[in-house]
Amino acid sequence: MAVVGELEGLIRNHDLLISRGSIVDAAKVKALISEYMSKNDIISRFYKPIREKLEELLFCAENNFDKFQEILNYKQITQLEYYYPEFFKEFSRDLNDSANGRIAGGIQLYAGLLAASSLHADRRLLFKTIDHFLSKREYAKVQRIFERLDETSRTVAALGAENGAVRNNVLISDEGVAKEIGRMLFAAYSEETSRLEGQNQGYAFARNAFLLANIMSSYLPEQELITDSSLVSAAVLYFKELVQRTDIDNTAELVKFIEQFKNNPATLKFRNESPELFANYMSSPDVRESLNELIRNLLGKTRFDEARNLSTALEGMLAFDAIFLDHIGSLKESRFYVQAIEMAEKMKMKDMLTDELKIEALRTLMSDYSESPLRSNLKRLRNFCSRYGINAVSFPGIATFLREQLEQIERANPDLSADIEQLYKVFRVQKVRRENMQIGLLKIFEPIVIFFTWVFKLFLRVFSGGAAAAPASKNGRR
Repeated sequence: MAVVGELEGLIRNHDLLISRGSIVDAAKVKALISEYMSKNDIISRFYKPIREKLEELLFCAENNFDKFQEILNYKQITQLEYYYPEFFKEFSRDLNDSANGRIAGGIQLYAGLLAASSLHADRRLLFKTIDHFLSKREYAKVQRIFERLDETSRTVAALGAENGAVRNNVLISDEGVAKEIGRMLFAAYSEETSRLEGQNQGYAFARNAFLLANIMSSYLPEQELITDSSLVSAAVLYFKELVQRTDIDNTAELVKFIEQFKNNPATLKFRNESPELFANYMSSPDVRESLNELIRNLLGKTRFDEARNLSTALEGMLAFDAIFLDHIGSLKESRFYVQAIEMAEKMKMKDMLTDELKIEALRTLMSDYSESPLRSNLKRLRNFCSRYGINAVSFPGIATFLREQLEQIERANPDLSADIEQLYKVFRVQKVRRENMQIGLLKIFEPIVIFFTWVFKLFLRVFSGGAAAAPASKNGRR
């Protein structure tokens, strides 16, 4: 009876985990239950919670796809099919019906993503949806389906590794369907590249050609649909067009493309095998000049983070050291020392972060605060000194300057004594109080004051005595 009670508890716990979407944890409980129950008994006991969970997932996906397609939990479908394959000989019909129903309703992307997330759905669904999007030249949606296929493959590989299983995970399990999709992709790629050879070549054609080449190279490499040099050639054409269109307000797309391009296996292989040819592709004069101009504009607008991101993305392909040195030199000549430090730090130009530059920046910030003693300027000054360790102890040569500046600001703004007191602490400067100075001076001159007071009193006494004696002598003569 104890075993029966324990088993019933495990089953309830399993069903609760399934309802909450904790599929991996539920599978662990299933493994414990399988030690007590036969496979047929498990199917009969788990049928209802598994079906209800699948119906819930499909209902949510179908009814919320337009609004929430980016956050729908396709991963739970993959997990259910991986851990409960015995149910999906029947449940695959539900998946296929759901996908076909959305295709009939004109929502092909739902069908493509559902099929890409499933291990048992009909692979022809992938062919239908990809064919539709290729005919519409909606290549970004084709890429989304392949990204979902890749994520499903990686999920299955990770689940298999956790359970000690080694499984060869191909993106599209039906080899015939995979080859048909590859053929369609190559045909679309050939059409886009042929348009690049005409008079109307431009950004859209270059982008489409690269997108298709990248899909074939990244997701169907075993079919060898495209050579490495063809991918690089398509990428460079797109790169040139993208550089021409990019300004300082939309560099993110360019950086994303560069990262995607340089990390593509075909690009890495071509770059290793033909470094000179790759360098020639990437350093054409028009591209180089456009990139230089873009970098200069970013630096001129103090968009140092974006300039660094672009430079980092192109590291090993193109360098901008000369432009960086020229710009930071220009900032110093124009006495923009604070901006020069900010640039040197963000661009990782450690050699330019000299003590002289830091002190000049301090003088600039101190001047700004003296002219306009606002809280914002106080905060900039305080943060700068704290960050770079600028104080009278680290830099004894500026101690007098700091003290004089603070005294001058305090005299002009007596109501800011509390703020200035903070700066004394940050600068580690000893404040000399005026009343103490006066007392000190009095002590120094105290003997002199006493002496002259005594002389003055003596003079008064002598003068008073002489004046009293004069009338007496005059009366005596009478």
